[in-house]
Amino acid sequence: LRVPNMAGLRVLELGSGTGWLAIQLASRGARVTATDQVGASQRLLQNVFSQAPKIAANIEVHILDWTIPKRIEGSWDLIVASDTLYLQESYVPLLETILRHDAPKTILAYEQRKPYEEQVFSLLASQYG
Repeated sequence: LRVPNMAGLRVLELGSGTGWLAIQLASRGARVTATDQVGASQRLLQNVFSQAPKIAANIEVHILDWTIPKRIEGSWDLIVASDTLYLQESYVPLLETILRHDAPKTILAYEQRKPYEEQVFSLLASQYG
């Protein structure tokens, strides 16, 4: 995988989980705001500071529950989310969270598990603009 230098790019990651993607982006120079729910945030913090102490200064960790209309302060060049399309009930809260945090680009990466559900997400996303 070839990833460009991302020096200075401000990235908001939704559903960071273990922090792997945040660590990869930060190691390439991005300033990452990694987010997840309360239950996952402790593991995320531990991984960021134990696995990547040299780049931890480039990563902020925040608790973000998509079902609560909260906006994290800041501005971003890019919103990313990896493997977040597995519960259909999270689709609308995810889309609303993306819109609340407004960035010029959003990238959602996911494993195709249930093509029908991904079509539902695509339809919802087109309705949200």
